Amino acid sequence: MSLLKSWRVRIALVLAVVGPGFITASVDNDAGGIATYSVAGAQFGYTLLWTMIPITVALVIIQEMSSRMGAVTGKGLSDLIR
Repeated sequence: MSLLKSWRVRIALVLAVVGPGFITASVDNDAGGIATYSVAGAQFGYTLLWTMIPITVALVIIQEMSSRMGAVTGKGLSDLIR
């Protein structure tokens, strides 16, 4: 029983950490974006899939840096850019 509970706790922890990111990522998918994704996918297929690796690395670095600056200064990224 403890193995099942441990497994459920791990899943709950992962969902607690990753869940807000999934929600935020899905908010930006509007009709224009989905149409653009469809056209780009039809035109290029999987040839641009490799770009997801550097884009994801850059996204993680920028998000981490922005959250640290916000935690230290108490300001948002747009306030810090100005």
